[in-house]
Amino acid sequence: MTNGYEFEPKDSGNYLKLKKAGDKAKIRLASTPIHFQEDYQGKMNERFAWIVIDRADNEIKAFKGGVMIYKKVKELLLNDDWGDPMQYDLTITRTEEDGNYYTVIASPKKSDITKEELEAIKKADIDLEKMFKVKDKGTKTFGEGGAIEIGDDEPPIESYEN
Repeated sequence: MTNGYEFEPKDSGNYLKLKKAGDKAKIRLASTPIHFQEDYQGKMNERFAWIVIDRADNEIKAFKGGVMIYKKVKELLLNDDWGDPMQYDLTITRTEEDGNYYTVIASPKKSDITKEELEAIKKADIDLEKMFKVKDKGTKTFGEGGAIEIGDDEPPIESYEN
């Protein structure tokens, strides 16, 4: 009997974290963000999470960021020269500088997510809502949303928008 311990966690490789100043990650967003609130030091903070491809190891992971990262990604989306942030890689660096705790730099090389990457996303089976205990499926965030198409005969990965 498991008494509430039915969940079998995958290894910690599913999370991408920037732990200290100078840490950086090159990623490809593989979903639109979910929006949720999280308690940090007794205060509720706005958070966003994406499914990403970590270019360091090409593994599919969950990435959580705050308002600063979200706004920078949204700026790219709304910029006619950049557009959909799922069409290019992003390098996110933790700087810890006042007013600019993180930097987000877009790669000028645009490309679609490959068929192999789509298969890996499907196989990773990351459910951001469960992972981050989202109760109300978040709020509409950026873009038209929709889904990442896996194939004609396979179900899409949901983007978790209302």
